[in-house]
Amino acid sequence: MGSYILDACALWGATRDRVFFKEMGFAPAHNVDSVYIHKEKGVITSCHTDDPITVCKDQAAMDWFYATLAEHLVIKDVVCLEPGTVIDYLSMRLTLAEDGILRIDNEEKIIEFLEAKGMSNCNSAQTPLTKEMLTRACTVDNEPLADEEITTYQQDIGRFNWLVQTTHPVLATAVSIASSFNRQPTKGCIEMVKHIYRYLQHAKSLCLERDPAVMPELKVWSDADWAGLFQAIGDPRSRTGIIITYGGMPVWWMSQWQKCKGTTCKADGQPYSMGKAGLIEAETDDDAGTDIIAMASAESKVHAMSDGLRWGLHVKHIGGEFGIPMPDVLQIYVDATAAIGFARGNSGTTRMKHLDLRAAWIQQLRDTSLADFVKVDGNMNEADFFTKLLPRIKFKEHEAKLMSKLPSDHGGLHK
Repeated sequence: MGSYILDACALWGATRDRVFFKEMGFAPAHNVDSVYIHKEKGVITSCHTDDPITVCKDQAAMDWFYATLAEHLVIKDVVCLEPGTVIDYLSMRLTLAEDGILRIDNEEKIIEFLEAKGMSNCNSAQTPLTKEMLTRACTVDNEPLADEEITTYQQDIGRFNWLVQTTHPVLATAVSIASSFNRQPTKGCIEMVKHIYRYLQHAKSLCLERDPAVMPELKVWSDADWAGLFQAIGDPRSRTGIIITYGGMPVWWMSQWQKCKGTTCKADGQPYSMGKAGLIEAETDDDAGTDIIAMASAESKVHAMSDGLRWGLHVKHIGGEFGIPMPDVLQIYVDATAAIGFARGNSGTTRMKHLDLRAAWIQQLRDTSLADFVKVDGNMNEADFFTKLLPRIKFKEHEAKLMSKLPSDHGGLHK
């Protein structure tokens, strides 16, 4: 059966490509999969499996696209995005208000997830995860789950990840951290999952919102939390957080562990050991003196800046292919003066001597034709949300910036 499905998928993919490329004259997008562009006609279509969503420059282009497509493939229905209608695309619901505001939500999918879990009528939670829950899962309730329970846990994480990848950046940090238990979840992880579902009871009515009144600017925010969960769960890894917005709406976000672990170095570049009592454990009394190069926090932010630049360029290239105005030089907002100094090559302000300046990622970071790193206050860095589990009040502040509440009459729209 598996081989048959793979063969059928390959056959459909070849048929779709033949129609778009050979019969209709489309070219594949270079920077994103499953997107086809016809520059002459002014048509861009994204087609995942057999579910397309298409943007046309005018009515004539739309008439040509669907008439030509119908000559080669069977078309079920065509729905145009306008006030009063809904486009259902890959579980996401797209709507357009009378004032031109575009909204993207996943309310129906979240309701489906809650029903499948038997939590349709559960009380809502205002945050998805807390440090206390993590600590409990690693200490008090650290008994391993049975195989069947592990499978269920992984399925739940899969559902949450779908929401993270589509419409809910507010889940990114909590789900990334919960995903790190995928291989060996404990009894405490069951309570973590239930709490995330309770947050979904609240978050099902949240949406991404693009207001045409907001200036269409591309902004990149980057931050890192150096070994932030070490005291809670003993994990020395740092976490990178990135948020990219266009016209005020999040278009790309990331919260993930960094591959480099939290540490500091001596003056000769040799690392100190990681201690349980504090974050750093000096090997001798002399090691606590002035010869310590405490570079780890700044270094974690440098790595985050590099990722921010890389993904910012990726979004910029996609926008360029789509004909969306993009800046010549990216503005990347960072809250670390030392990290910015390193990116600008100010050797007098950095102690990260151990990094190989010949590395391609550092050369890219220092290319002023690609990006300008702008210093912002730590409390104003939007990427801070994606680096750590925030207290409730701070979490709600960021939630309100990232997502909007669906209008009360939203459920009455038809597909």
